[in-house]
Amino acid sequence: MIRSIEGLRGVAALMVVFFHAFVLARWGGAPAQWGLVQNAWLFVDLFFVISGAIMAMVYGQRLQDGRQVRAFFIKRFFRLYPLHLVTTLTAIGAVIVVQGAKWAAAQAGIQLGGEQPFAVEFFKLSYFLLELVMLQGVGIMTEALHNYPSWSLSVEFWLYLAFAVLFFFVRSTRARVWASVAIVVLCLDHFLRVFSGLGPQVLAPDVHGMPRGLLSFFIGVLVWYGWQAVQTRLRNLSSPVLGACQLVLAVLSLALIDMRADLGTWVYAIPFVFGLWVWSLLPDRGVVAAFLQTRPLQWLGVHSYSIYLVHVTVLTFFDWPGRKFGEPLKYAVVAVFVLAVLGVGCGGAQVEMGVMSASVAARVSLAISISWSSCSPVQKPSDVPKKRESRRPVSTLMPRVPATISPMRRWGTWISLASRYWLMPMGLRNSSWRISPG
Repeated sequence: MIRSIEGLRGVAALMVVFFHAFVLARWGGAPAQWGLVQNAWLFVDLFFVISGAIMAMVYGQRLQDGRQVRAFFIKRFFRLYPLHLVTTLTAIGAVIVVQGAKWAAAQAGIQLGGEQPFAVEFFKLSYFLLELVMLQGVGIMTEALHNYPSWSLSVEFWLYLAFAVLFFFVRSTRARVWASVAIVVLCLDHFLRVFSGLGPQVLAPDVHGMPRGLLSFFIGVLVWYGWQAVQTRLRNLSSPVLGACQLVLAVLSLALIDMRADLGTWVYAIPFVFGLWVWSLLPDRGVVAAFLQTRPLQWLGVHSYSIYLVHVTVLTFFDWPGRKFGEPLKYAVVAVFVLAVLGVGCGGAQVEMGVMSASVAARVSLAISISWSSCSPVQKPSDVPKKRESRRPVSTLMPRVPATISPMRRWGTWISLASRYWLMPMGLRNSSWRISPG
């Protein structure tokens, strides 16, 4: 478990929450003027880099046959989809509740907000259908509706498939590295050729999600293989030196995010700097790593996926007071909003764990039932091989033993296989395997 990367993921999720509140929802105030908050959507690229590195680390040697690839993709599906579906429905429901309350207030002569009730577009059937099949973020449609941060979840879902297929057909480490380099170069060339003349909106999110996700994800894959190549040489590197490198890369990453609007095409260097930052944290020691391993940031990291998905629902209820109240009262609203996001995010994490545990239990139960139905519960004496008839009379008690051992052996085999392929790789206790955009 790489605890420092867990904490980094929590920080990234919280920064995305601030971006959606202060900038996208137009809450305003001093934080909305900070470049770090204005450009905090770039932390999604950090999610992709982390995902690529962790996927290569955990599954790089496991995708050896079709069964393992299928199991990997099913596990990723159950990791992402249930909470995605729940939060999409709750985001739509939250808008209906808030707009219904505005309508009821309007009937009583009370005007809430600047627009009429239900005057904003909050539901689109075609977009919802894409969300059901995890295609809302790949570029088919460009709207930011419903639970709009889930666009990156859609991208990551299909990145997992691309990763599994690539690693299944490309077995050697050298070939995987060169394939990842080729993907990164092609995506970078795509951005530089198509968007180099578009100015500040050069990395507009959502619209070109797949190239953006591919670029950062396979930078993360290269980060892991780069670390594998040099870890024996850097194993004895002192913690102060490693911490200094982490600190420099952290400051550089935050500075580039802050000045994103002035970078031009150099903005594409940000995912590479993110990759170096993650690479420096892989030893899990150093001053920045120690800070990210503190208990509050670890809690954030464990719940980062649910925080990322539930915060839009909470933001819907706090949107009007967040825009209505001025400073300093606005910051009281922000504090309550953040506490609500953390509380609901904790509940979302419990739902997520419950779904994962239920899916595991269902698979184990199915395996046991299949094994039971495939074996004979009682073995007749006539079915015993004839050579047993020559044994001593005590052997007349033995024909029932295979009938007992056979189910036990089969149950044990199925349960052990189910545990190996469903419990262990899912990382129920190893939260560094719980990838979130992601």
